[in-house]
Amino acid sequence: MKKSGIVVFILLIIAVGVSIYAATRQKKEYKVEEIKAINYHILYKDEKMGVIDNNGDIIIDPIYQYIQIPNPEKDIFVCIEQEKNIVLNSRKEKLFENYDEVSAIPLQGVKSLSNYEKNVLRYRDEDKYGIIDFQGDIVVKAEYDKIESLKYKEGELLVNQNNKVGVINLKGAKIINIEYDKIEGDNFYKDESYAESGYIVCKKTEDGYIYGYFDKNGKEVLKTEYNQINRIIEYTETNDVYLIARKDGRVGTIKNGKTVLEFKFQGIEFNENDNLLVVNKGEKYGVYDLEGKEIIPAQYEELYFRGIYILALDGETETYYDLDGNKKENMKYSGVYKTENSKYYITIDQDSLCGVIGEDGKVEIENSYAYIEYAFDDYFIASKDGTKFGIINNENKVVIDFEYDILSKVGKAYVIQGMKKDENLLELHFKKLQKIYSEQEAAIYVYKDYIELQKDNTIKYFDFEGNSIQESQISKEIKLEEPEKIGKYFKQYYDTGEIYYTDEY
Repeated sequence: MKKSGIVVFILLIIAVGVSIYAATRQKKEYKVEEIKAINYHILYKDEKMGVIDNNGDIIIDPIYQYIQIPNPEKDIFVCIEQEKNIVLNSRKEKLFENYDEVSAIPLQGVKSLSNYEKNVLRYRDEDKYGIIDFQGDIVVKAEYDKIESLKYKEGELLVNQNNKVGVINLKGAKIINIEYDKIEGDNFYKDESYAESGYIVCKKTEDGYIYGYFDKNGKEVLKTEYNQINRIIEYTETNDVYLIARKDGRVGTIKNGKTVLEFKFQGIEFNENDNLLVVNKGEKYGVYDLEGKEIIPAQYEELYFRGIYILALDGETETYYDLDGNKKENMKYSGVYKTENSKYYITIDQDSLCGVIGEDGKVEIENSYAYIEYAFDDYFIASKDGTKFGIINNENKVVIDFEYDILSKVGKAYVIQGMKKDENLLELHFKKLQKIYSEQEAAIYVYKDYIELQKDNTIKYFDFEGNSIQESQISKEIKLEEPEKIGKYFKQYYDTGEIYYTDEY
């Protein structure tokens, strides 16, 4: 019986531990809320602010010095007048009056459809701060000296106690202990999310600032002993985290916490087009790959990336390398550049004239153009003299005459936009390069899955195949971009990039 009691006690301890771990993990796991519709907008009139809806109807009269809309999908408005905050809903009812002060939390340095954290608010109780949700329920007790959003990371908060900072998430779970002088996200952004980004932490010492690094889960990867740390945020191909760090006056690289390039360089820069590192020792430059393999020794005065080749200069001596570090002799071209289509490469000869070769090196288009850019399929935007542009195919036949002052591909779509400045004429050619649209003084707006064309009060919509569509065919999930005009009000911007509306155009 005694042994049975011990077994039951041990099982009880394990069960409690598992329960606590599960609860803690659930608290740490959160998802940044998505905005599916923009229902409310800032109205600016006579140097005061209010709120309008999508019809241009006034929801909150423009009588306040400043208004925060933390989530434009929901009717929560923080109205600020003479440093006093009043929170109202769309019925102008006062909310959260039981707190000393309530405010939205401005985002810092992140891409978002809102300028604020989308589902929590900051509240003050005497001289301490905490977090409440949009129902007014306390998420984090008022125990911090300061709360603000974490720079370069959405959905997480920088909290301050006794002049030290740490990180919590929107559920109040602690991510990084409160023991640092400065913390910010590493600014990595992938799949429209900051979830994979880590944290750069900083402590102040008598000799200056030193830095460390935590991964996306809040696990320490680098101790706080470096003079500088930056993540290579342009590299998004895998989940590997590459850091460029400086220590004791020398720079090296670190992959997933392990040193790849030893700390022996004065500088390292990342070339995102080819995923290569340009290093310098004193006044000499070389190239390494991300795994630490030497591509070009650090012995050249200058290096230039020329598409699939690298030009290395030592005095007046020119040496060409391919991207694997092999020397290339008797170079016909000064540069060869990849296109979106692996079948084609743009070439530039020694006279700066452009042409096209195939993947086998065979000349498709002779170097006789001032400009060539790949469009799609077997088509290229080209110019003979650098002033008028048209379209040629891979057989060097003119498909669209050289008559446009501006000719460009619209986004990633199979659409070519042409402009004739003297006539103020906009023309669109679609996938088969047939001309679908031609209007003077027209405006074009490109959205996720469609194109909107405005001429006076007439609006036309096309999909990217050139088919005319009706506005009713456009789903709300696609058309998230704010319109240029709401009722009689026109879109304007602050210097900060914030959007508001005014009745003055």
